[in-house]
Amino acid sequence: MPRLNIAGWRIDLDSRTAVKNGSTRALSPRAVRLLDALSEAPGKTYSREHLIEAIWPRSYVNDESLTQVVAEIRRNLDDRSIILTVSGSGYRLGVNAVRSDRFDNDFMPTQAGGEDTLESYALCMETLDCARRLDGNPFSQCVEFTRQAIEIAPRSELAKSLHALSLIKLHEYQAAPSGALDAAYDAAEAALKIDSGSALALLAKAEIFFLRGLALDAIAVLEQALPRARQDAFFHTEAAITLFLSGQHRFASSMAMRSMQLSAPSATTMLLAARIAANACPNNSRGLLERAKRAAMSELEQDVSFAPSKFALCAILALLDEPDAAEEMLATAGDHNGPLEYFRVLGFAQIGDEVAALSSIERLIENGWRQPGALSAQMGMGTLIRNSKFQKLHKELTQLSYE
Repeated sequence: MPRLNIAGWRIDLDSRTAVKNGSTRALSPRAVRLLDALSEAPGKTYSREHLIEAIWPRSYVNDESLTQVVAEIRRNLDDRSIILTVSGSGYRLGVNAVRSDRFDNDFMPTQAGGEDTLESYALCMETLDCARRLDGNPFSQCVEFTRQAIEIAPRSELAKSLHALSLIKLHEYQAAPSGALDAAYDAAEAALKIDSGSALALLAKAEIFFLRGLALDAIAVLEQALPRARQDAFFHTEAAITLFLSGQHRFASSMAMRSMQLSAPSATTMLLAARIAANACPNNSRGLLERAKRAAMSELEQDVSFAPSKFALCAILALLDEPDAAEEMLATAGDHNGPLEYFRVLGFAQIGDEVAALSSIERLIENGWRQPGALSAQMGMGTLIRNSKFQKLHKELTQLSYE
């Protein structure tokens, strides 16, 4: 049997013992078999029938016996969230689990971050800057930077986590190669083997679950990351974007507001918060848009070529109902062969230029955009959603997102 690491417990399935912080707990044979079965695919819901067969093969056992085993594990490991009840379906693990054939340095979590070198760390910082500036083909470059970082420091949790997140962005916003999401999941799992509480790796897993339609699993994984991420502005911003695009507006709002508390917010972060507020708490939306406008202007004064502020301003001015200024900014910004073109879609939709908005959507799709959740009434598309060509493009985009 493999060994497991679940919620900080090191579980030896052969000796049926669980160890955490010097405390050792004995597990019954049936508890070991249940944990082994559930850890085959953490996050997957298993039916009661499947689990009963795994624990008591070829025996007649009723549901109550399984309920008792679940209760035993929750009690012995001091955590009810280790196994979650899925109403009408069965059970699943509520925390991350890592399986290994042995307890050694390749399995046990090290200190947070693993083993970085200055060169690998520099590459990770360049990855974050590349993602912030969004020049050229940013996510292809991010994937390459993090690949190099992993080669230099194979046990860097940071490099593996950022590699996973970069592959996800490549899948969502640039024409990613086939299998990018699977590769991202593998990278996130590799990071979690180094640090089982890695907030960024858990964030990557949550984003993958959302993209695959597993919203409850995604939320559960984000909840695992929260204890380690409470002071991380980057985590909160990325989580807010993911939750917003998945329709979880209340949760997205709390993440966006916390991000702004943790660091001086950029214009794009404040624009995100304003758009979330338009759905979650409309009274706050205009004030946030005004702040976003001031931030964008300030950023452009410091660096006139900073593309995120320039394109964000297209949407900000339109959302503030300043159509003349928005139209001028849209013309000044020009086309963008990357994800920033989305701000032009939003700007054109808000000022009522449906032809230009549709042209920008086509450009996004041609350049690899695969995020249909961003094109809806709740996302500021206005009357554009009733346009037959828009509906056709949205359907095409939805199909592409599942390929």
